[in-house]
Amino acid sequence: MLNSSVSIKENSFNNKIQSIIVNKEVIDLISHAIQVPIDEAFIEVLKKSVHLLDQSVNPLGQPELVESLISLTHKAYGYLYESKDEVLITAGLPQAFFTSINAFVKEGDQVVVLEPANPILHQIIEMNGGIAVPVRLNESDEEIKWDEIQKNISPQTRMIIMSNPGFGVGRLFTDLDLIRLQRIINGTKIILLCDETFQHFIYDGETHQSLSLFPKLAEQSILVASLSEPCFASGIRLAYCLAPVNLMKELHRVHLLIQDGVSGPGQFAVAKWLLEGNYKIIASEFQRKRDIFNEAIKDSLFKPSVTPGGIFEVLSFTGQSRWENDKEFALFLAEELSIATLPMSLINFDKGKQLSIRINFARPDDVLIKAAEALCRVS
Repeated sequence: MLNSSVSIKENSFNNKIQSIIVNKEVIDLISHAIQVPIDEAFIEVLKKSVHLLDQSVNPLGQPELVESLISLTHKAYGYLYESKDEVLITAGLPQAFFTSINAFVKEGDQVVVLEPANPILHQIIEMNGGIAVPVRLNESDEEIKWDEIQKNISPQTRMIIMSNPGFGVGRLFTDLDLIRLQRIINGTKIILLCDETFQHFIYDGETHQSLSLFPKLAEQSILVASLSEPCFASGIRLAYCLAPVNLMKELHRVHLLIQDGVSGPGQFAVAKWLLEGNYKIIASEFQRKRDIFNEAIKDSLFKPSVTPGGIFEVLSFTGQSRWENDKEFALFLAEELSIATLPMSLINFDKGKQLSIRINFARPDDVLIKAAEALCRVS
């Protein structure tokens, strides 16, 4: 049985916020979903793939999608995952996390989680008898204190989990960061599990430094990413894992126990979408949305993080607080202003009192402006 303060506090807030959302019209800036229109070209490809529904699928991933991921990764980062034995297609990102952690984390193993992080990671680690060791990264515009991370590494450390861009704050790891990370795991059997879902959502001329750019890191890494986001299609529950053969064979072992294949039409449509380069519009379009929202709240008491990557902006409240914590603040915003936001304490599990909330700006422009106008009324 789980005995997790993490899941308890998350579920308590979720129950309250969901009750508010159900009972009144609320602008949803809390969910992870991208809520912008799906490109007509993707819809047409999906329609043409419907005939695949009556065909069996490869339980580890359809060749078209596997080959497109190998090709795109090699083109972008220069690292060649050489065969289907180094790729796995899963039914969404949670399954990619579950499969990766379940394959390697056993009773008593420690897992360093660089935070902010997806809340489900702690629960999956616990389910496997592992011990989560949260290490909070500093603000996205500050250097990472790698010495602090090193202090949390022990002989029991089995895995380090990270996201790049960073979950919730969009932090981008630099090449120097990854060199420091390489030094930390050098000579160990530590496995890196890195979520690179938002690798195409990079702004202000920055570049994404994938772990696959560093061959020594790639040898000890599992890269995972959702495929829903680059297609703007939250209903396409697809994700992938990339890893060298020695790691991937363990992922395959776990995967085949719980999954016998995922949507054939979805895999075919995503493969074609990626190979046609449609993801290249992402950076400019979502930077524009980020900037629209930030411009609209410039006269408010909120200071935006100006995220360099991803679809989330962190807003720090700079006024005099009459709320005890960020969860109470988020509930106030939902109840009084009809805006659902995420308290940062739910994804920064070791932090103290701080009045910061996270919003998802992957929304229609008019929704962003309406939400910003409401936030400007907070005093």
